[in-house]
Amino acid sequence: EDKYKKRNLRLWHMCMKKLLEPVIKGFNRPEAVQCSDDKVRIVKPVVAAWLGDRPEHEKVCSLVGGNCQV
Repeated sequence: EDKYKKRNLRLWHMCMKKLLEPVIKGFNRPEAVQCSDDKVRIVKPVVAAWLGDRPEHEKVCSLVGGNCQV
């Protein structure tokens, strides 16, 4: 049971690292983006913290009772 928790934690961190790679690169390299008002702006990504309880976390991650819906 403990080895599964460790495996899941490693998997979570590996996934987050993969998902955030483009964002991390963007911190060092601003990008020109065309906005909805047709103006071009130089942007850098911003990461914000989010806190939530378990039911809220499961809802945001599309989980039901700890199981993925996909």
